[in-house]
Amino acid sequence: MARPLGQHFLTDDRYLEAIAETAVPDGGCVLEIGAGKGALTRCLARRSEKVLSVEIDTGLKEALEIGAGRLPNVEILWGDFLKVREEKTVEKLGNSFSVAGNVPYYITTDIVKKILWEYTVPERVTLLMQKEAAERLTAPFRTKDYGPLAIEIALGWTADIPIEVPPAAFMPQPHVDSAVLMLEKKKIRPENERLARVRRLTRCAFTQRRKQMPGILGAAGITKERASEALEAIGQSAKARPEELSPGEWLAFADFLSEHLE
Repeated sequence: MARPLGQHFLTDDRYLEAIAETAVPDGGCVLEIGAGKGALTRCLARRSEKVLSVEIDTGLKEALEIGAGRLPNVEILWGDFLKVREEKTVEKLGNSFSVAGNVPYYITTDIVKKILWEYTVPERVTLLMQKEAAERLTAPFRTKDYGPLAIEIALGWTADIPIEVPPAAFMPQPHVDSAVLMLEKKKIRPENERLARVRRLTRCAFTQRRKQMPGILGAAGITKERASEALEAIGQSAKARPEELSPGEWLAFADFLSEHLE
């Protein structure tokens, strides 16, 4: 069984080194989410100027201090990453850092949302997660896994799954395969205000993903007539369903409706 907080500790050195190399190809500082017992922390520390590791489970304090906490370029921040503001990490790491971690499966989506919505500094994010979650976050349009987070990631980041990790690499072993999701921020990306409008529309639309768009956006304040007009303006059918719009079309759709989404 996993620990109560959902940790599966990666113990295979081959995968630990591969993840660290992906996360920190050129040095710099790293914010690590979920230090665990410090195995990945040590690998990151060898490649980084400084590692700030956030860990919520104080039951791991002794193991983490022995495993990585005594390294000169590692600082442990005890607490819940979901409550850590970016200002705190900037205070510790400065205005340039990447994000890495082996994240608990049950809060993967919450962690990704926090990074996307609340953190502006990271240019690279490398997270070990359930393979199914990584595939969902990188799903192309017109597929069953395509959804709001996949759209937002596609608009602002280059996404890849460079490493797959089998259950045997963990202790205790999970019952699912794992994979590394690697995100690199695009040099040219939509402004936060535009992304927020896309987010508002997609969160509404994908609650009824199999229905036609004009009939499902009322909760976002968009009438059927206005939705149909916007779809036709971006070259889509008024009968289109949410999964049939590419990320770029979602952005154009939200831009067309911007006056209704303020």
